[in-house]
Amino acid sequence: ESYSERLRPFVTWCEERGLTQAAQVSLSVLEGYQRYLHSYRKADGKLLAQGGQLNRLTAI
Repeated sequence: ESYSERLRPFVTWCEERGLTQAAQVSLSVLEGYQRYLHSYRKADGKLLAQGGQLNRLTAI
């Protein structure tokens, strides 16, 4: 995945929560996104692997 492909889900997640400014992203927001990734199910119903979670988090 490219950087933008890894970052886009976070941007979408933030927008769904009304977070539209970088200044609104706090540690608690990042922790919430990490919890979301931990429970995220792909189209095939499988959980996102730890490596996939890490890739998306490090893009932020």
